[in-house]
Parts: sequence; C-alpha cells; structure tokens
Amino acid sequence: MKKYTYLLVVAMLLLFAAGETHAQVGKRAYMNIGWQFNGAFHNDFVQNVQGYGAYLQNGYYLTPLLAIGSFSHFSNNEQYLEKQTYPLENGAALTSDTQRNLYQNAFGPSLRLRLWPLEVQPYIEVKMGAEYAVESTYF
Repeated sequence: MKKYTYLLVVAMLLLFAAGETHAQVGKRAYMNIGWQFNGAFHNDFVQNVQGYGAYLQNGYYLTPLLAIGSFSHFSNNEQYLEKQTYPLENGAALTSDTQRNLYQNAFGPSLRLRLWPLEVQPYIEVKMGAEYAVESTYF
C-alpha cells in the first residue's frame, strides 16, 4: 500500500510540474513516425498492394522554410498462390501452395520546403536514397 501511495504522490507532483510541449521535437527540428501503405508496381514477383510498412523521418530547418533531414522506411508485400505443381529435375515434381514475400528497406537524405510557416504548414519534400530489397518464396 505504501508503494502505491508513493506512486500517486509522485504522479501528482509531475502533473503540476508539466512544462510547455510541442507537437514536434523542437522549434527547428522535426520527426515523423508512421504507418504506410505500399504497392510494388511493375514486377513479376508480387503483384498486390498491402499496408505492411512503417517510416521514420527527421530533420532540421536551416531557415524558417528550408529543412534538410534523413528518412528510412520498410515495407513487406506478400502474395499467396494456390496449390500448383512445379516440375523439378530428373522428372520429379512438387505440388504445394506458395507464399511469396518482398521486403524493401529504403533510406537516405531528404530536402523539405515549407510553403508558409503558419498554424497549418504544408510542405514539398524530395527524398533520394538507396533501397535494399529481398524476394523470398516459401513452399
């Protein structure tokens, strides 16, 4: 019981000691974390769109309108194929259903241009970087 009383007193003190908070890390810095919907287009491996992905981006405003930063995102697209027969060497065959998986991880620098610094702050952003991708097939 003494432990819970102590925690309650500490929580009440922290409530009165709360300071100013911002939606972003600081007045000139920003960080975004979120979920993303991904589609792998123009390939013959996985041909569907799924929402298995997340992103992280951060940066610093050099001027009130121009920022530089970095980004990283990953996504995972899966496709299930019904039972099929696959021919193997020496006249053998394998009959199985198949799960295809495309994993992508992109990262690199970004450049952000804020259109106007008011309460609502729309921006245009350019990201350029490398991508690591792995295609896997599970029988």
